[in-house]
Formats: sequence, C-alpha cells, structure tokens
Amino acid sequence: MTNMQYLYIKRYFLFFGSLKPSAITIGMRIEIFVTIILSGIYTWIKTRSKFKSVFSGICVYTIIFMFCGIPFLVQPVLRLLNLSFWPQDFILTSVYICMIFILCLVYIFKINSKYIAVLKEVPFERIFHYQLLMIAGVVIGFNKSQISFSTHFLFSLILSLISLCFLALFAMINNNLADLKIDKISNHNRALAKGVINIETYSKLQYPCLFIGLAISSFVSFKIFFFNLLGAGNYYLYSTPPIRIKRITYLSKGIIALNSLIMVLAGYTLVTGSLKNFPHIISAFLLFIFINPMQFIDIKDYEGDKKYGIRTFPVLVGLKKSKIIIGISFIIAYLSCFFILKEACLLLPLFVMGSLQFYLINKKKYNEKPVFLLYLVSLILFIVYIWGAGVQF
Repeated sequence: MTNMQYLYIKRYFLFFGSLKPSAITIGMRIEIFVTIILSGIYTWIKTRSKFKSVFSGICVYTIIFMFCGIPFLVQPVLRLLNLSFWPQDFILTSVYICMIFILCLVYIFKINSKYIAVLKEVPFERIFHYQLLMIAGVVIGFNKSQISFSTHFLFSLILSLISLCFLALFAMINNNLADLKIDKISNHNRALAKGVINIETYSKLQYPCLFIGLAISSFVSFKIFFFNLLGAGNYYLYSTPPIRIKRITYLSKGIIALNSLIMVLAGYTLVTGSLKNFPHIISAFLLFIFINPMQFIDIKDYEGDKKYGIRTFPVLVGLKKSKIIIGISFIIAYLSCFFILKEACLLLPLFVMGSLQFYLINKKKYNEKPVFLLYLVSLILFIVYIWGAGVQF
C-alpha cells in the first residue's frame, strides 16, 4: 500500500482528516455531517429501523467521501497506464462531469419506471457504429501526426464518446416519435408503439438528451461541439417533418454517410486539432461507397414504409431485389477497402466477409442484428489493423 493510499483510508475514518492542510473546509464538513444526520432521520421515519438508519448514514458518507476522493482513486489507474495526472484540473472536471451526468440519468429513470422501456430499445449497435468511427478518426490522426498519447486526450475521448450516447438517444427518440405509425406495423415491440409509455412522457427525454450531449462535447472543445451539433442537426432533418429527408431514397443514406464522415473528422481533430492532411480517400469511401450498403437498415421497416409511402430503397425496387443489390454492395464495399489498406493479402478475407454479409442479408428469415454485428466486428478489425500496421494513407 502506497503512502497516498494509506492517507486516503485514514482520512475516511477521521472524517476527512485534519483541518490543515485540507480541501475540505470546516463549513463543508458541517454540511456533510448535517446531510448524514438527515439521511439517517429520513430512513428512520420510513423504516423505523435503527440499523438501517445508521447504515444509511454510513452509505451517504461513503458516497460523499468517494466523490471527494476521486483524485486518489483515479491516480493509481492512470499510473498503471503510464499517464501523468497532476496538476490537470481538466481531468478532475472530466471525471466529475461523467459522474454527475450518469447520476442524473439514473435519477431520471428512477423517478419514472416507464423510462426503463426506453433503455431497452436503445440502438447500441448504431451508437457503437459512430463511436468506432470516431476512434478510427483518432487512430488515423495519431498515425498522421505521430503525437504522443496523453491523459488530457484520454479524458477528452471518453467525454466525446459519452456525448455520442446522449445524442444517439436524442436521435432515437426523435425518430421514433416521427415513425410512430410505421413502427406499429414494422416495429410493434417498441415502447411507444406498444403504448408502454405515452408520447408526452416519451418526448420529455428528447431535448434533455440533446442538451446533455452538447454540453459534454462543448467542455471537450468547440470543434467537437460543432461536429456533434452538425450530426444532431442532420439527424433531425433526416427524421422530422416537414423536411424528413428519410423519404428521399439515396439522399437519406447520404445523411448517414455524411454523419459517419463527421464522426471520423471529429476523432481526427481531437488528436491533430485541425483537418489538415486528412486523407481524402476516407472521405470518398464514406460518401460514395458507403451509401449503398447502408440501405440495409431500411429492410426491417419495409412493410411500414411501403404502407405510408416512405420511398426507401427496398420500397422503390422491391424487397427481394433490393436485398440482392444491397448484398452485392457489401461485397463491393469490403473489396474497396483494398484501395485504403493497399495489401493484396487482405483481398480474400475482405471478399469472404462481404460474401457473409450477402448471405445474412438474403436469408429467408432476415435479422438485422447479425448484419450489424459483423459490420461492427469488421470496423474493429479495420481500426486494429491500421493502428498496428501504422497505415499512413
């Protein structure tokens, strides 16, 4: 046990230790003491149990102490990663921001159990899609700039990834509100479509998620805030009437391709601070090659889109024909990665993975999740490869 760890434990049993020197003033200690007493009294009123009252006070004190002692808890972890810690206020603030917003989210779902149904339908695979693309941009940035890894960057990336979770929730809620009639046909198990949660309650989560996501990203940097705001705005135009770009066949997936590129650019600027020397081949791949395979996300909504006149690619050319075309597009997209990676030995595995996607899309009983899972695995392998090989593009 290090001296710092010993002092940390000692301060716990001595109610934050001596008064001098200490960041916990006498006034703060009085506030904490009153909070502990009140929590014990509240528990006694509710349970009439002395044990539970005392235990409640101990738990409240422990939580407050751990919250105040974050520096002592984080420092050993960063030391294992060979990263510096002191004196960087940004890191402490980052940790506290993460804790505050997570606790706020827990509280929101606690006060209304119906919100749990919202969590169950969170599109984690879509969130991972954008988070992995941001990480891909980070790796490209490191390979290009040869900048050394830092603690400040680590926490900037963590906050950026967390902000994407909240913005994805905003996009999901906004899309589900706009697609309610379609979901009653194609996605009838969703909370809103089933009537588990009413529209008024459901819509209350929309803009708080947007605000939290943008607030976190603004703390990282203005550039990350701008990219996230641009992506959120694109998704709003994609889903929401009267514009509702989702109705326009190829332009709708152009928005998804554009947002995918935005996340890569965000990750790149997180490392380099600018878009200078960003590889144009990545932009060309995402904006042109990436569009056709992404049509697969409309396959599961075929019946609902067809009934309400949403001219997605499957509705336009027919479900069976569209699945064949989308499957072939996946093969082409995978093989096109050769022009990015420029390794002939990768052509066979790329073809195999593209062919597997073709099979999954054209199965008689179509299921979107395996297609998305294979895509995400492919993206992870791509990131690992360009990182390990130090691909410069």
